[in-house]
Amino acid sequence: MDAASKQSHPVDTAAWPTMQQMIALSIARAEMGLVALIETRCADMDWHDADVEVDLAADLALNHIRQIRHKVFEGASEFDNEWYLARAAIALAAQAFNRPQSLYARHLKLLLQLFDEAPSFVEYAEHGPEG
Repeated sequence: MDAASKQSHPVDTAAWPTMQQMIALSIARAEMGLVALIETRCADMDWHDADVEVDLAADLALNHIRQIRHKVFEGASEFDNEWYLARAAIALAAQAFNRPQSLYARHLKLLLQLFDEAPSFVEYAEHGPEG
């Protein structure tokens, strides 16, 4: 089969992840990122006690992500509601953290990107490639 005829055939939709699979992937990635964030804080020799709220916000987000891990969501909007609760904690932590050049701040920024992008992937998976 030549390249032109490969492009004319539709993509096999069975290869696309389901919404539940994309949710599970997003939650697993968020949990891994939050654990890494907390480990970064624990290894930070320059950590200030004044940033305790930032640290607790990360714990709060991690606890929420772990609570929703086994939930079955009926739609992307239901997932969004739960997801943005954890995102809010990370966004507030990123705003409050006072050392923007630190490794911890960079981890916060990357986590915020994940929390911003995942809902669109879940929505795309809900509607499929035809969507």
